[in-house]
Amino acid sequence: MSEDERRRLLDQRRLLEASLADATDEHAAGELDDEGLARIIERDRGRLAEATAALELLDEQDRMPEPPTVEAPVEEDAEGRPRRRWSLLVVGALAIFLAVGAIVLNQRAHQSGPTTAQVATLLVQADTLAQKGKISEALALYTKVLAADPTQPEALAQSGFLTFEAGIATSSAQLTSRGEAQVRQAASLAPKDYAPRLYLGVIDLIAKRDANAALKEFAAFNALDPPAKWVKRAQPFIDKAQAAVAATTTTAPG
Repeated sequence: MSEDERRRLLDQRRLLEASLADATDEHAAGELDDEGLARIIERDRGRLAEATAALELLDEQDRMPEPPTVEAPVEEDAEGRPRRRWSLLVVGALAIFLAVGAIVLNQRAHQSGPTTAQVATLLVQADTLAQKGKISEALALYTKVLAADPTQPEALAQSGFLTFEAGIATSSAQLTSRGEAQVRQAASLAPKDYAPRLYLGVIDLIAKRDANAALKEFAAFNALDPPAKWVKRAQPFIDKAQAAVAATTTTAPG
C-alpha cells in the first residue's frame, strides 16, 4: 500500500514541478500575465510542499523498526492442549512497543510542523537544492518550514530571495514585491543575520536602482563578518553599486 501511495505522490510531485515550469515559460512568452503566474506559483508551491512532506512521512514510517519477536513459553492445559502463557514481562514489552509506535505515527500524521532538528535539516536540504538549481524543490522545503513557523528568518530570507529572483527573471512585479517583503521581514526578525542584508542590497541595486541604498546594505552585510564564500558572492554586486555611485558623482553638474 505504501508503495502505491509513494508512486502516486511522486507522480503528483512531477506534475506540479512541470506545471510550475510551464507557467514560467508561458509567462515569458506573454501567454500568462503576472497575476496568473503568481496564482499558479502560490497554488502549486503549497501542493508541492504537501506532496514532499507526505513522501518524507512514508520514508520515516518505512524506517520504523519491526515489532520485537517474543516467543511466549508453551504449556498444556488440563486436557493436554497447548496454550500460550503470557508473562507480565512479555505483555509489557509488546505493549510498550505498540504504544510508542502508535504515538510516533500519530504525531507524524498530525503534527503542526517539523521539530527544531528537522527544521535545521530541511534548511540544509533546501539550500543544497537551490545551489543545484532545483528551485521549485527548494521552495517546497522552505514553504514546509514556514508553514510550521511563519517567522523562521532563514526560510523567509531564502524563500524571499528566490521568489524575488523568479520575479526578475519573469518580469513579474508581483513576485519581486512579494520576495522583497519576505526578505525585509527576515532582516527585521534577525538583524544580526548577514544573508538578508546582502539580499536587500541586491534588491535595492537591481529592482530599485538605488546604488546608495544598496551600498548601505552591503556595508551592514560586511559589518556582520560573513564567511569568505558569502563575501565573494557579494563582491560583484558591491563593485557594480560602487561603479554606479562613482558614475553619478562624475556626471553630476558643477
